[in-house]
Amino acid sequence: MARRIIAALLIVLATLLAPVAVIGLWAQQTLTDTQTFVDTIEPLAEDPEVREVVATEVSASLIETLDAETRLNEVLGNLSGPLAGLVDSEAVVSSLAAGINSAIQSGVETYTQSEQFGEVWTAIATDVQGAFVAAINRDTTEAAVTLQEGTIVLNTKLAAERVQAELVAKGVPFADQLDRVPGRDVVLADTPRLQTAVDVLRIVLPVAGWLWAAVLIMFVLGAVLWRPRARGVMWAGLGLALGGGLTWVALVLGEASLVAAAPPEYGGLLASLTTTLLRFLANALLVVTALGLAALAAGWLGGGTSSGRRVRTMVTTPVHRWSRPLADTWVGRFTSEHPMFVPTLRAVVIALGIWALFAADRLTPAQVLWTALAVALGLLLVEVVEGAGRTFEQARSGAVVAEAPPTPAQATAGDQHGSTTGALPSEDAATDVLPTREAPGPA
Repeated sequence: MARRIIAALLIVLATLLAPVAVIGLWAQQTLTDTQTFVDTIEPLAEDPEVREVVATEVSASLIETLDAETRLNEVLGNLSGPLAGLVDSEAVVSSLAAGINSAIQSGVETYTQSEQFGEVWTAIATDVQGAFVAAINRDTTEAAVTLQEGTIVLNTKLAAERVQAELVAKGVPFADQLDRVPGRDVVLADTPRLQTAVDVLRIVLPVAGWLWAAVLIMFVLGAVLWRPRARGVMWAGLGLALGGGLTWVALVLGEASLVAAAPPEYGGLLASLTTTLLRFLANALLVVTALGLAALAAGWLGGGTSSGRRVRTMVTTPVHRWSRPLADTWVGRFTSEHPMFVPTLRAVVIALGIWALFAADRLTPAQVLWTALAVALGLLLVEVVEGAGRTFEQARSGAVVAEAPPTPAQATAGDQHGSTTGALPSEDAATDVLPTREAPGPA
């Protein structure tokens, strides 16, 4: 009884800590590692939403900093003679300022649509990663992204400075007149729950390196200590599936809430950023859920429950029937002669299923379900092959027994039986010893 209580406590504790371990491992590998973070969001450089928002905000920063009308008024104010009258013409100043602003905006948009924008986006991604780490460490000095009481604020200064340098190198008009670009604060989203998530990361990150191993050990120990062991595997799988599945649902709802809290003009950018950044975490949670369901099914079918036995009977009966026609073919003979063939096939099917889960760009529950069905079908076909090999082996064993020479005991018994039956007169012998009667002649 005490053993089962300890096993139950281990499984419950592992179930509660499994989502925390997965999130911590993802944050450690993605958020705090600069190269991984940059590689993760680097493809967003090709996203039209990202290019449009960056072009719009950087253009606004450069135009505000330049203040073309003020500069034109200063230049025109120094004119003398007939040209001095231009300074009183607001239409001329506005027209010239609009042309300057249009040139800057056109140059920025052209650059963000070019291949060179990828280099700038990589630099921006590096700054954003440093900002995430700074937000977790409560250091928001000169950060590209800051978290202020649940509000995500994007400052365009770093992006504008990098784009401005590229514009000067490309010879974009008036770009070299900008000595200092202060940037703009853009509120991407406002949700208090995000601050809670950051506070949780501050606690989880220091233990993320070993927490996942501790959770795995607790699941294994809980399954091993439970008696019968198949029940332990079943309960451990249930806990793993519940932890992964519920956390995935919470992640999807949180992501949708975060995007909904963004202003309409920045919703597309935030959706692309969160979808890309959380892709690996969402996939990991679905993989954990799938592995938990697989352990649950294995423990249920391999245990002694009446429902599990009924399902096994329903599956094995047609499998044995389907395997009989293959027993006399090369499939049965090859399987019988190569004992490792079936285990290898089974391992290949499972490995392909796991590969399909990890290779997906963004997993969905439907993809997990179809992958599980494909693996189940593959394992069923492997059982058919194994049944053919067993039937062939049984048939060959029966033929060998039938053709085997009699053992000494069997031979002795046969001789005794023969001597006993030999002492009895045969029908022909009886006929020889009995007198014959002649048929009576005619009277």
